[in-house]
Amino acid sequence: MHVLSAVRLSRAFLPGMIERDWGRIINLASEAGIKPYPELVPYGVSKMSLFTFSRGLAELAKGTGVTVNSVLPGPTWTEGFAKFITDLAQEKRARARTFHSRIFPR
Repeated sequence: MHVLSAVRLSRAFLPGMIERDWGRIINLASEAGIKPYPELVPYGVSKMSLFTFSRGLAELAKGTGVTVNSVLPGPTWTEGFAKFITDLAQEKRARARTFHSRIFPR
């Protein structure tokens, strides 16, 4: 969805920007596109797609007054992200206990 929105908006506005020889396109990707979290592979793929799309547009606009950039922030601490981290830690502890009980049965 994020990538398609960027594609559609760029198709709509980039030609006019190039014609005026001025414009700015800034896409919000994520560092998860560069270093994906194993638990969030589809999210990482979408963000890398957006990053790659931005680089391609930047090449297309090279030599004009139009710039295209991506911002790649890291995680933002929210309630949802805190729950994700807590659940992930609990899952890893449970896996470690299972592994330990298989190696050292009582």
